[in-house]
Amino acid sequence: MPIKRIPLGEWLPDQPSIVGTMQDATNVIPVASGYAPFPLSANYSNAASESLTNLHAAKFNNLTQVFAGGSSKLFKFNAATLNLDDVSKSGGYAGSQRWYFTQFGNVLLAVNDASKVQAWTVGTSTAFADVAASAPVARYITTVRDFVVCANLDGGTNANKVQWSDINDEGTWTSGSASQSDYQIIADGGNIIGITGGEFGLVLLERGIVRMSYIGSPYFFQFDNISRGIGCIDGGSVAQYGGVTYFLSDNGFYACDGKSVEPIGTEKVDRFFFNNANINQIDTISAAALIYNWQIKKWSQASTTIDYIAPAATSGVTLEALDSFGTVDSIGTSWDDRVWAGGKYLFAGVDSGRIVTFTGANSTANLIVGDTET
Repeated sequence: MPIKRIPLGEWLPDQPSIVGTMQDATNVIPVASGYAPFPLSANYSNAASESLTNLHAAKFNNLTQVFAGGSSKLFKFNAATLNLDDVSKSGGYAGSQRWYFTQFGNVLLAVNDASKVQAWTVGTSTAFADVAASAPVARYITTVRDFVVCANLDGGTNANKVQWSDINDEGTWTSGSASQSDYQIIADGGNIIGITGGEFGLVLLERGIVRMSYIGSPYFFQFDNISRGIGCIDGGSVAQYGGVTYFLSDNGFYACDGKSVEPIGTEKVDRFFFNNANINQIDTISAAALIYNWQIKKWSQASTTIDYIAPAATSGVTLEALDSFGTVDSIGTSWDDRVWAGGKYLFAGVDSGRIVTFTGANSTANLIVGDTET
C-alpha cells in the first residue's frame, strides 16, 4: 500500500470538518509548514511569600532586573539565590488588582489601582517608592513617546480618564504653564480596559478604541476615535508586538495598528473561545491559552496550569549560581537555552508564587486531522 502524506492544515474550530484542516491542535505552535512543539513551563525562581499577578524585566546599561507583583508586595528576582526579595515601599500595598509595569529611561514604574505610581531606579534603588506626591492612582500604565501615561484612575472613580506626566519627567504630574502634564476624559466608550504605548498611545475602552497622538502645545495630545462599538472586555487580553495591539472584544479577537481595527479570529476561533470560556470569570482564565502566529495568521491552543502569562528577560546566571537550580539531572532546561544568558527575552509567567519560563521539555501534543481525501 503506497504511503499517503497527510498535510497538517490550519486549525479552524469554528468550521465544520473541512478537508485539509485540523480538528485539534493542542500544545503546538503554528508555523508555515505545520506545527512546532510547545514547551512545558520550568521554575525560574523560588516561591514568593504570596501569589503573583504579573512580572516585568527592566533593562538599562546592560543590567537586567526582573520584578514581580503580588497582592500586597513587589518583588525583585535575586539571581544568586533564586529568591524573590521583597522590595515594596514601607508598609506594602493594598488592593487586589493585577500589577502593570512600564519602563521610562532607567526608571521602572508600576501601578495596581490602589497606590500611587511606584518607581524603581534600575541599578540604584533598594525599594520602590511613590514616584511623586502628585502622581495618580492608576489601573493601567504605559509610555507614549516622552511621557508616562496612566489610565483608569482613582480606583475606578475616574475609569474613563487618561493622565500623563510632564515631558521627559516621570516625577511631575501637575498641570501648569511650565508643564506639559495634563489629562483627558474620554466621554464615550465606557471604562478604560487597557492602554498600550510607543510612538502613539492606544486607549482600549469597553465600547471603543481611541488613538492618542502628541501634537505639542497647547493641547499636547490629540484623541481620535478609531473604532466605535468594537472595544475590549478584559485588560489581561491586551498584548502588543511590533506596533500592533491585540485584544479580545465581546465578539472576538482583534488587532489594531493605530489606524484600523482588523478581526483575526472571525470564523476561526471566536465561537470556539466563547463557547468554552466562562466570561464571568475571564480575568482568572489560566488553564488554557490560545496562540496566534501573527505572521501567518494561524491559531493553535495550549494547556497550562500557571496563573498568568507574561514576557520576561533573564538576569543571567553564573556557574557559581547554578547549584541554586538543582542538580544536573533535575534541571529540565537545556544548557544552551537562552534562559541562562542575561538580558534575553523569554516567554514566561507566574505560578504558585514562582516565576516560570516556558523552556522545559516539549509538552505532549494533540493533533487531530479533519476529513481527508482518498
